[in-house]
Amino acid sequence: MKQLLKLSAIAALGFTASASLAADLPSRTVMPVMAPVMAPAFNWTGARIGVQGGWAGGGDDRFGLFSNSVGNFRSLGSLAVRGGFIGGHVGYDYQFAGTPFVLGYIADVNLNFMDRSASGVVGLTNFSGKSESKWDISLRARLGYSLGRTLLYGTGGVTFNQQEYSVTTVTPAVTSIKNDSNYTGYTVGAGIEHAVTDNLIIGAEYRYTGFSDKKLRGTVVGNPLGFTQTTSTPNWHRFAITAAYKF
Repeated sequence: MKQLLKLSAIAALGFTASASLAADLPSRTVMPVMAPVMAPAFNWTGARIGVQGGWAGGGDDRFGLFSNSVGNFRSLGSLAVRGGFIGGHVGYDYQFAGTPFVLGYIADVNLNFMDRSASGVVGLTNFSGKSESKWDISLRARLGYSLGRTLLYGTGGVTFNQQEYSVTTVTPAVTSIKNDSNYTGYTVGAGIEHAVTDNLIIGAEYRYTGFSDKKLRGTVVGNPLGFTQTTSTPNWHRFAITAAYKF
């Protein structure tokens, strides 16, 4: 009996020691997993200022010559300007809450390096012509569809252009048409933009620009009653790369 009591006491002491040691061990309680913090969706609402540059051309500005001295020639060639341009723009976009639709406006001004020359002989008439565009301005609306940080959009509005024309003949009569005018027309197109960061936006854009026909009239040297005239029809396709800072 004494031996049994001794063994029971030893077992009780061992159990107490085990419980105390277990209490001192690190807890194995599993910590709750925190849900990842999601970055807010990009929003296109905001003002912008930027630059653009590219190439324009491919229009069809046919010119003829109608004169009481050298005859009538309906089509002598093309004076559709072509060349590069650089410029700047400002604008504002608004993305409708809870939708991918973006509505905005934009104004741009461009310095143009665009011109075209033509010359030749028709019958007995030696002729030459030249046109040049030095600047243009557009005021446009645009409607876009957001794919997150990428925006697809269409655009259109009014445009203003400075255009110089000169057409001359040297035989059988010397005639001259010189005109430096401002033209008002329309421009329409589409583009794509991508927000590289929350503020830096890059894109590419195509636009067609057209103006109303304008009759240009000149004089015949040595003949005060003589006249000569042609019709200008400036238009072009424009391809631009854009970069903007969004506020």
